Amino acid sequence: MDALRQTGIDVRSLRCVGGGARSEFTLQNKADCMGVPVATLQTREAACLGAAMLAGIALGVYKNASDAVQAVVKTARVFEPDMRRARLYSERYAQYRAYEALSRSLYR
Repeated sequence: MDALRQTGIDVRSLRCVGGGARSEFTLQNKADCMGVPVATLQTREAACLGAAMLAGIALGVYKNASDAVQAVVKTARVFEPDMRRARLYSERYAQYRAYEALSRSLYR
């Protein structure tokens, strides 16, 4: 998230797919840690869905990738961050980053 934000990408939400999208606890924890909503998709196997969408574009079923996404990609559930926990994670992460920077400077 830090790397994306440093390049100017404004991350407003995340989408999780595959096996990692099966655990409600993990999805809620991701939302809390990152401070943004985390969504699962109706089709969790994103690679297969992406391949089918590309085939649909090649066959003329969809005009382009944007049309394919609009037609096919559907959200199943959204996990909203608990802002109290998100603040706590953010504070602890800032402490971790300070410790990390200090450790690097001490062991050069």
